[in-house]
Amino acid sequence: MKRSNMNKMHFENLRDWKLVSILIISAILLILGIFEPFEFISPEIYDKILPAGFLLQIIYTSRIFWYKNYVQWNKLGMTLKINSFFGKHYSFDQISGVEMNTDTLTITKTNGTKTAYNIAGMEKRDALQLQHLILERSSTNK
Repeated sequence: MKRSNMNKMHFENLRDWKLVSILIISAILLILGIFEPFEFISPEIYDKILPAGFLLQIIYTSRIFWYKNYVQWNKLGMTLKINSFFGKHYSFDQISGVEMNTDTLTITKTNGTKTAYNIAGMEKRDALQLQHLILERSSTNK
């Protein structure tokens, strides 16, 4: 089977129950590790609970760095990272337009500023999904 050399984009909705459960478990572990409300047979358990809570927080917040192209969104906005180390945050109510051609995706904000992303080499389906996500949730659709 031949592998595609096209870049994929990872999409992640922040309302995913798996992500929410990681945050809840992390918060519980942090609270238990900080306040030590119970007395365990072995007090060293608390020495493992607190780092486990911090580790889950690190895993949760570092997801944007795992992928070269990454989109994370909720109903208010999105973080978009395309071919860069850091992402850029957009509020959907501040996006007035989005244009896509074969090599670039241009996002226009309501204040007139435009940001262009190089999407050459990206899977067409992923680029169209990103454009659809922006159009569906931004002020261009209202």
